[in-house]
Amino acid sequence: MVVISFYVVPIVPDSSSASASSYVAEAVRVIKEKGYKFTVTPASTVFEAPSVREGLEAVTDAIEAVLKAGAARVIAEIKVDIRVDKPLIMEEMPRKVLEKLGGGS
Repeated sequence: MVVISFYVVPIVPDSSSASASSYVAEAVRVIKEKGYKFTVTPASTVFEAPSVREGLEAVTDAIEAVLKAGAARVIAEIKVDIRVDKPLIMEEMPRKVLEKLGGGS
């Protein structure tokens, strides 16, 4: 299992007519339709994938969905967290940090 964080910045020909969130929703829809567990944050979308290959394929499909929705250009940032000694579970990662802070949120 890998945890991937990505965000897309759609560049649209007439930015006054469309909200960036509608393009981002298209990207996230791809992740959701693939059945991956995901979380949308203010700065990115984080999801779990079975492998790096499958996760990067999902991000590629998400970028293509943004282009298909009308973006003329897409800027994307992708981060991949791979752990081979034990499973990565995206909800556990922030929980462990918060526990070390004394359970605060």
